[in-house]
Amino acid sequence: MIARMHQQCELGEPSDEELLHHDANGRPLRLRLRCIPLMAADGTLTGYLGVHTDVTQAHLALELSHSQLRLLESVTAGQPLDKTLLDLCQAIEAVATRVRSSLLLLDEAGTRIIGGKAPSLPPSFMQFTSGLRIGEGVGTCGTAMWRREQVLTPAIGEDPAWEGFRHHPHALGLDACLSMPILDDAGNPLGSFAFYATSGDVFNDSHLGLLKVAVNVARLAIERHRRDEQLTYQALHDALTGLPNRRLLRRKLGAFADRDGRRRGRRLGSSAARGGHRAL
Repeated sequence: MIARMHQQCELGEPSDEELLHHDANGRPLRLRLRCIPLMAADGTLTGYLGVHTDVTQAHLALELSHSQLRLLESVTAGQPLDKTLLDLCQAIEAVATRVRSSLLLLDEAGTRIIGGKAPSLPPSFMQFTSGLRIGEGVGTCGTAMWRREQVLTPAIGEDPAWEGFRHHPHALGLDACLSMPILDDAGNPLGSFAFYATSGDVFNDSHLGLLKVAVNVARLAIERHRRDEQLTYQALHDALTGLPNRRLLRRKLGAFADRDGRRRGRRLGSSAARGGHRAL
């Protein structure tokens, strides 16, 4: 690329190139390199003006907008919630730097953690959160959901809110957490989206912007899923008593019949196989 740029300058032509580079920490950088030849009055090349611009954030913003559009299309198409939330975490981590993501879900009452997604964290990290009741001083995420506001823990090792389970992030070399609650239209907590990092110095304005995007998409996906579940329940239960209706009964009977048919088919197949062996 450098040779090509020199050749263009020698011909008196400006050049404009993009280069994928990496900084000292291994983070990818997109650099735009522009060279403008400086010509004397007689047309000879006397030098050139070189300008390079870091366009990493512009590329990340474009990549994120594409991911956001795909996720919203998935939500509209009725993709399963688990798949949408996993895709969301992976899309956010693809543009976030030096962090790992965690998305927690609350029960219908908005009081206990019932699950979530964290593709870059081991299963044990998420398992310890299952069943926890949110509240003031219950980790960074539990506190954020309880307060209904963003919470930053710059040093997990020094925060009493992490007493009893700080060894989970410390085992991965993580000592900072930035969490934002996922709230419905009425301000009730649905869950949280968080970033974990080695220290609080890692977090910057770009991480905050990514959290806002993640929270908005997660809220739409969770609310869509809950509405679909509610409509399904209403279609299969009596509105007055809440008891299963005929439609649900027919569905259950159909499922039992299918299961019984498959079981009989397997038994007949096994009998035929044994009979065939005896004939041989």
